Amino acid sequence: MKKIILLLLFGFVLISCKKEVKNQEIKKAPEEEIIQKKIDVVEEVKVKPVLIFTVQIGAFKNEKKSFSGATKYREGNLNKYRLGGFLSYAEAKMFKKKIKMEYPDAFIQALKNGEPISIQQALK
Repeated sequence: MKKIILLLLFGFVLISCKKEVKNQEIKKAPEEEIIQKKIDVVEEVKVKPVLIFTVQIGAFKNEKKSFSGATKYREGNLNKYRLGGFLSYAEAKMFKKKIKMEYPDAFIQALKNGEPISIQQALK
């Protein structure tokens, strides 16, 4: 009789463990579905060209250490120095007004995917 009770207890514990493992597998499945959905969404997203406006403060053949706070771009044989990265022309224009006293020749430069384009193209 004791053997039968022990056998039944062992069977009960074994069945309980299997149910717990199945429950854990069920819990993982929705997370995996969510991850797959995120991957699918990322693959479906079409990359829009990035358009930003910067304020160019100078262009020189030789590197200028005095513009250390500016971002330096190498275009052709020139080192071009730009400040800011704005999503709208209006923001860039306001920033240019603020720095006009220090950099009187500053102008707004539009960049599409990192390449300079004309302001007219950018504002279309």
